[in-house]
Amino acid sequence: MRFLVASAASIVAVVTACALTLTTRTAQAHHSDGVGASFTFLQAPFTQDLYATHLDFGEGVAFAPDGDPLVAFVTMRRIDADGDEPTAHGDELHPVTVLDATACVGLANHSDGTLYANELSGITSRDAETGAVLRGPFGAAGNCLGIAVDPQTGNVVYADALGTVSAVDAAFTTTNVFSAVAGSYDGMSFDPTGDYLFLANFAIGGVTVLARDGSLVQHVPYAAQCCADGLAFHPGAPPFVVSSNTDGTMTRLDFPDGDFTQPPTQMLFASGGFRGDLANVGADGCMYLSQGGTRFEDGAETEEGSLVRICPGFAPPPGSATPVATATPTPIVTPTAGATAAPAETKDDCKEGGWRRFGFRNQGACIASVRAGRHRP
Repeated sequence: MRFLVASAASIVAVVTACALTLTTRTAQAHHSDGVGASFTFLQAPFTQDLYATHLDFGEGVAFAPDGDPLVAFVTMRRIDADGDEPTAHGDELHPVTVLDATACVGLANHSDGTLYANELSGITSRDAETGAVLRGPFGAAGNCLGIAVDPQTGNVVYADALGTVSAVDAAFTTTNVFSAVAGSYDGMSFDPTGDYLFLANFAIGGVTVLARDGSLVQHVPYAAQCCADGLAFHPGAPPFVVSSNTDGTMTRLDFPDGDFTQPPTQMLFASGGFRGDLANVGADGCMYLSQGGTRFEDGAETEEGSLVRICPGFAPPPGSATPVATATPTPIVTPTAGATAAPAETKDDCKEGGWRRFGFRNQGACIASVRAGRHRP
């Protein structure tokens, strides 16, 4: 996402104005039959699904411990990956719940089981179930957008308000400048080794590649599409990077022999979509990307934002590759002597505090138990 503004104060004004237009609605999403129509062209053999609608025009994307996508554009929402809500458009959709939490835009999962958010006041640590602030803000002021976890150190790296790249450790004890290379940065992602950081750079309409010491490797201005926003890696031979662009396209960057120091071949990956924004990769190896409009399977369109899933084979970043391990549930209530509590049978049983009735330590542990089939009828 790119706010074309000159100062942090202007960003606050824009975000606040957008927040005032938000309404509390039930949203929906599409299942994995791979025949979505969000993009009129998608490079084979990849598949697409409309995953959620009734969202804002641009969202940050992360994941709850059970795999539910979490999105943020001031308001945070959670999309029920197991929900089922058919529509008249041919899409089977999942419901969305508005969370009692706000976050600017950029989100990242961490292997410590929490989320981190890029905020104007710095970085905050968030509960991965509810989005509630656990710690922070800490570190240099952020720009609300790009944020990633360093696979080698676990540090949280983010686009700061000065147009450079800052970093904090996960314990919020140290902060530093990761790179002084200036840009108008948006989405960012490390390559799977952590040796390179890729950043969508609005100033060049393409992608900037940094070494892990913060030095510039190369700028990759786009020759055709514009402008890079959300990023994802696809390992293989050769490995390539995909960007979701603000002109409704996606660009694929193939680096010779996987050498990120060499100029990549640029090719059209997808087109005919809506304004692209931030993206992330889930534990299922699919890229989840924000779109500034919705196109259903039958071709009907709305101006509401959507979340689209493109599969398969993308590389999940740290924290979203493996759902947070769920320990043996710890009862927090003591049943009456001799009584046996009925098990949780559905995810709905676990929501709105229902997990407490079944003796779980939180909603995520309850839902994980249901998904594992231990309490499913």
